[in-house]
Amino acid sequence: MPVYHGGKRPDEIDHLVEAIESLILARQSPAMPPHELIIVNDASKNPETRAAILALKQKYDPDDTWIKLVLNDQNGGPSYARNCGLAIAKYDLITGLDADNILKAEAVSFYKDAIESMLQPESKIAISVSRLECFGFSSSQFVVPDKLTPRIVVEYGYVDTSSIFRRDELNKIGGWRNDSPKAEDYKLAISVLANRWREGLENDLVYSVGDVIKYRQYDDSLNVAARVISDEALYAFLFSGDEDFIERTIGYKDSTRFIHDRRTKDIFFDIAVSLQRDFFGTVQAHLSRSSKLNGLFNAVGLNNPFARKPTPSASHQTPELN
Repeated sequence: MPVYHGGKRPDEIDHLVEAIESLILARQSPAMPPHELIIVNDASKNPETRAAILALKQKYDPDDTWIKLVLNDQNGGPSYARNCGLAIAKYDLITGLDADNILKAEAVSFYKDAIESMLQPESKIAISVSRLECFGFSSSQFVVPDKLTPRIVVEYGYVDTSSIFRRDELNKIGGWRNDSPKAEDYKLAISVLANRWREGLENDLVYSVGDVIKYRQYDDSLNVAARVISDEALYAFLFSGDEDFIERTIGYKDSTRFIHDRRTKDIFFDIAVSLQRDFFGTVQAHLSRSSKLNGLFNAVGLNNPFARKPTPSASHQTPELN
């Protein structure tokens, strides 16, 4: 758990307490696997943060059995903070809980399933990916594919800090990239998959059954997601060092072409949404039959949401566009 408080938000300590107490609640389940919490205070500017972390440590782990603290003197950023935690982690699997997010009850079975599947000697699973529920400024669920593949991860991400990785594989690639301008988890996932591919390992990906994390969203520039970076710079970074895997996965390694293709798909989706909203009859029928549209959605593991629905049933849900 990296912690960096700028001292500008009046609720940042409250969010930290909520995050840790959500883990305390999960610990009460008999199914919760053995674990440790590594809190890295990355030189927070809020003078109350350090005191709050020490108070939480004293309250929930007075015998010093499962909570570790790292108190950085200088701020190194989220990737650096995560690598500080990785350096002292003792368990075989690594996952993250941001200091303003909340674990849901489903997290326990997610962790249990990951241990049972990923730590098998012949396991083909590269990453256990967590589903997220947004809350705060906006409340929503992410639209996710029915099945993840390395290509979908390369093209669309979907892998968050709260997903589960193998510690030894993170160490092999040097952990999170400290020069990451943004999307450090996206880059981490690509590099893990790339390294496994180079070693001749399978790259299966599994999704949690339910939402694992409540992901807090903010409405202002204090949100870390508000860091501004051009698409060109971002994808040049995401592809760097893993061009061989990128080319093997999507057929080319040109990040400029990749951005163009992504924008083309986005425009196509926007047009389709507008057509569905503004027209009926023939246009809707065309959208439901369009092989081009079907192909675009299938490329990201989704069914065409404009397709004609069969007889409605509780087991059939059409995904919405994000």
